[in-house]
Amino acid sequence: MGISDGKRVDPSNVVYFKRHVSKGDYQQTSGYRSEKTIPTGKLFGLRKFDLVKTLKGIGFVKGKRSSGFFALMHIDGRKITDSVNIKKSCTKIAARKTTLIWRTQLLLPLKGEVSAAT
Repeated sequence: MGISDGKRVDPSNVVYFKRHVSKGDYQQTSGYRSEKTIPTGKLFGLRKFDLVKTLKGIGFVKGKRSSGFFALMHIDGRKITDSVNIKKSCTKIAARKTTLIWRTQLLLPLKGEVSAAT
């Protein structure tokens, strides 16, 4: 069975993004002389890199504030929002793991269409 055996393979429109995150938070303090401690564990039942669904979108927890407002991001690090209230209308979809996986679908052109790039 070589490459040119006559079988046609259609490309899939499903794409998986993977990202590795470390088990712990290595930055423990902030400030000029490390006088401010950063909350590293759970805050309001959520940890960093937990997958949540809010009114502003679905994303991973990027940053936590003790006031209850969190920052959300996509899997590649692009921010969704800087400030979303976790106390109101927030649903935890999945807990963090060492390998984050995000599934998305691409829009493929219909047969006979020519894309603008070609």
